[in-house]
Amino acid sequence: RTDALTSFKRGRCRVLVATDVAARGIDVEGLGLVVNFDVPQLSEDYIHRVGRTGRMDATGEAYTLVSPNEEDTLRAIERAIGTRLPRQKVPEFNYAKTPTERFEVPLADRIAAIRTRKADERVRAKANVARRATSGITAGPAASVTAGQHPTSPRAVRPHRVTAKPFTGKSFSRPVSGRVNGTAGWRSTGSTTEPRSVQGA
Repeated sequence: RTDALTSFKRGRCRVLVATDVAARGIDVEGLGLVVNFDVPQLSEDYIHRVGRTGRMDATGEAYTLVSPNEEDTLRAIERAIGTRLPRQKVPEFNYAKTPTERFEVPLADRIAAIRTRKADERVRAKANVARRATSGITAGPAASVTAGQHPTSPRAVRPHRVTAKPFTGKSFSRPVSGRVNGTAGWRSTGSTTEPRSVQGA
């Protein structure tokens, strides 16, 4: 706001557009033209705005665009300043025509649009959840179980590979350390000794 006012005062810009709130604090010397887009609701605001053109014995022009439903507000301003403001119609302007473009969307339409958008978002969210659930079932971790395997984790368990020489001797006891007949192996409780090898995967 300060930068805009400074640019306007120094002549870097020729037109300054201000809202109702911003227009109350405008203090510009040598302002030759003021245009009110609509009738100010307070008489004090009108006096302050158009008074920018008459400071320090200067002269200027002030125009206010008035619609038919703002006539009462305009008459209240006239009573406050003690004079009647001259009316002037814009040539070739069709005052009976109503604008086809709506500059402000009604509140009911805005609420309906918000509800429609929220409903669409809920539908998309449910579809995403269903899609993720379906992809998790079809593409989840699979473990192929073969005969004799009991998987304990999502990854397939690799069984140990056991190799043994077939023998028909007597039963053997628990393995003990030492050597039997000069060969590493298990010591038999009988007279037969058969070496075995157990290889882990």
